[in-house]
Amino acid sequence: MLRPARPTSKGSAERTIGYAETSFLPLRTFTSLADLQAQHDSWAAEVAWQRVIRGKGRVADRHAAERCVLQPLPDPLPDTDLQVEARVGKDSFVRICDVDYSVPPTFVGRRVAARVSPATVRLACEGREIAVHRRSFVPADVVLDPAHGRAIRLAREARDRLAKGEPELGPIDLARYDALWEAPA
Repeated sequence: MLRPARPTSKGSAERTIGYAETSFLPLRTFTSLADLQAQHDSWAAEVAWQRVIRGKGRVADRHAAERCVLQPLPDPLPDTDLQVEARVGKDSFVRICDVDYSVPPTFVGRRVAARVSPATVRLACEGREIAVHRRSFVPADVVLDPAHGRAIRLAREARDRLAKGEPELGPIDLARYDALWEAPA
């Protein structure tokens, strides 16, 4: 177990991340998390696992030697979903992990709870689920549910009509109300 605030004690982990960032990620694009995993697995088998580390052997051979002492993952697996709370903006979107996700316009200004898994973003308000979106890993992306888009458009049109003033109403015929009072009971 590594103690906090001691960056020099985790150099091998940081070097591995740096190697992946400089050797695997540049000039690649991914359509989904599964696509990223598939590209990584192919790259790892062809490139990363074949390299020799400081004359001590190939990465694949060293991993095979260590694998016999690794412990199995716990069952059930721990909950790793990110859980955050955010406020819905005036535009009916909530920003989670640098991506804007739509919600129904009735939730503007309210706080919502977000549960972010590798595949989905689930949004809830006061314990009731209000939206489920596919997760996007593209910074500044906008994920819009078509039903939310229609509701946002209708709300905007209604707001514009109200801003113009009272609607014009024709003369009201009150004779039908008189007829109700005169009707026999």
